[in-house]
Amino acid sequence: MTIQLPKQLEAWRQGLEQTARPVIRIQTKREQPSRTQSHFGGTPYWLKTMPYPTAQDGTPLRLLAQIRFDEIERPLPHYPTTGLLQFFIVSDDLYGLDFDAPQKQDTFRVVYHETVEEDETKWADIPHIPVEEYGFPMEEAGTLQFTQEEMYLSCDDFRFTEQYDWTALDLGDEEDEVLDELWENFSSSGHQLGGYPYFTQEDPRAYSDDVLKEYELLFQLDTDDTIECMWGDAGVANFFIHPDDLKNRNFSNVLYNWDCH
Repeated sequence: MTIQLPKQLEAWRQGLEQTARPVIRIQTKREQPSRTQSHFGGTPYWLKTMPYPTAQDGTPLRLLAQIRFDEIERPLPHYPTTGLLQFFIVSDDLYGLDFDAPQKQDTFRVVYHETVEEDETKWADIPHIPVEEYGFPMEEAGTLQFTQEEMYLSCDDFRFTEQYDWTALDLGDEEDEVLDELWENFSSSGHQLGGYPYFTQEDPRAYSDDVLKEYELLFQLDTDDTIECMWGDAGVANFFIHPDDLKNRNFSNVLYNWDCH
């Protein structure tokens, strides 16, 4: 993959090339999935022996996404290669986000199943979960396809502006054109596992403590017309994890964020 960089920013090339990392891009197809395959929305895989995820007040959470790792041909470093990872949120006007405690897994939950039980008699009956008006970002379920690419540090990542300051450059009358080209090639919208994040506002890690600044993108779910998914006003949701937690399959400290225009 060759970096597409405005000539005025050529001095940044070597540093940006060193930020290359793999990312799994996710494409959706509007169709009803099976319980055990990767999908957004719809009915989750769940076993009768497991308490269904609820908020502290007893409100059941809705499945936002589930990723089955053996469907990914080229897995990412440190990610599971088997099992199934699920993301749940409560249906409310904030889509389960607690701005004061974005790691408190009360109104959202991240669950990893090390194995997938194919015997349907062991699957749980999922309760009917009412949806408040505008209380869930997704209208339809969709199946997923995965492809691996390489990407570089995105303009939206807080580390980009720490390392690359275009305000110090004398771009003159070309400033708008240069910055438009920069954002076109170094932004990371869309659904993905790993890689660097995209935001419509700002990176929540930028003003966090040092530990949260070590967190990396685990999963991103963007606005998507195919499955009628809309985060507020064309926004995006991100889930971040500490690299050590990912290696240890510990998903209890995940940071959840979403923002919109």
